[in-house]
Amino acid sequence: MRRDFRSDHIEAVERLLKKVEAKLRDFKLIFLDNPVTRARLENVGVLDAKAATELGVVGPFARASGIDFDARRDMPYDAYALFKVTPAVEKGGDALARTMVRWEEVTTSIQLVREAIKDLPQGDIIDEAMLFKNPEYRREGVSGVLGVYTYLYPEPGEWTGLAEATRGLTMTQIWTTGLQRVYRMRFVTPSWRNLRAMIEAMKGARLADMPAIYMSFGYFPPEADR
Repeated sequence: MRRDFRSDHIEAVERLLKKVEAKLRDFKLIFLDNPVTRARLENVGVLDAKAATELGVVGPFARASGIDFDARRDMPYDAYALFKVTPAVEKGGDALARTMVRWEEVTTSIQLVREAIKDLPQGDIIDEAMLFKNPEYRREGVSGVLGVYTYLYPEPGEWTGLAEATRGLTMTQIWTTGLQRVYRMRFVTPSWRNLRAMIEAMKGARLADMPAIYMSFGYFPPEADR
């Protein structure tokens, strides 16, 4: 976090979460429970668990095909080990299932935010162990946090990190020599991982179903281009 939380910040977050929850009830009634929506999404762009596994689908789109895996729960990183993460899983593997899983992710996110602000630890936002180079970086704000980061040198070698992003599992790799600058960095983004699956799900579909399939995968071209 770049800055510390004040009590009025937490109150503002709570008010926002309540407003979002109220809107979600309306949106569900208008869109998800709409027979037209279901007719356009149900049994469209079907991708079963076997195909999703073989094609390397990740994130909510894998869970929509019945693959019960979530890095936040199964390979916890950061503070996720302290939280109860219950990912949504659907077995339909169609555009409707992918939509429903992503819809449930909103509820999961609200729950995680509530857990986080309830158990937010007290004290400085920059740990004492990170201030050994320059105590002046204790100050809050961009300059304080970034000042600390400039002194973090990874040990020489190859390092890999996985994280559940909005569209699925993101992999980051870095190669380091022990110097301040990283020798090489590589991102593998979920849109790139899910692209082949989206193409497979479109095979044999009607032209009118293409937008529904495309959007159900949450595909973002610039992310894949990266």
